[in-house]
Amino acid sequence: MFQTLRAVARVDRIVFQYANVGRKMRPVQDQGASCRLALTFDMNNSSAEIRALRAQSNLAIAARDAWRVVSLMESDVIVRVAGGPALRGVEASRLAFVDQFAERSFRGYERVADTVDVDAAALTATERGHWVGRWQAGTRLQEQRGSYVAVWTRTALGWRIRSETFVGAS
Repeated sequence: MFQTLRAVARVDRIVFQYANVGRKMRPVQDQGASCRLALTFDMNNSSAEIRALRAQSNLAIAARDAWRVVSLMESDVIVRVAGGPALRGVEASRLAFVDQFAERSFRGYERVADTVDVDAAALTATERGHWVGRWQAGTRLQEQRGSYVAVWTRTALGWRIRSETFVGAS
């Protein structure tokens, strides 16, 4: 069961077009600043795909790229922030990241999946893990930690985050 995902990579962000999803990447067509890619994957490797997408999300946060961070979210995503509000919709999440990235003391978030459970049909997955946020306070680095759970759904565009809940450690 191999499928193909077509993505258009642009300079500022990646815009996905329908196809399927994959492990191998090969150029399909070069369009100057844009390049089409075809990705293929084995549907039985969904857990590894989700872990790779989480790593991409962490890199987008490190790069302070709010568009790239939310590109993995469904349009009606719900994100429950540790000690904060529930963000409804991809635009609310994007704006929250923009605000966070504007803070000079903010050093980043890292989320690490401990488990990824995929349903038998490979249409829904639950990711559970731990997270850490870092801020610079003078010469000291301050950290906030906790756990999270994310629900992923397979869409025509590949795996997308349906919801995330972050809980701060007490």
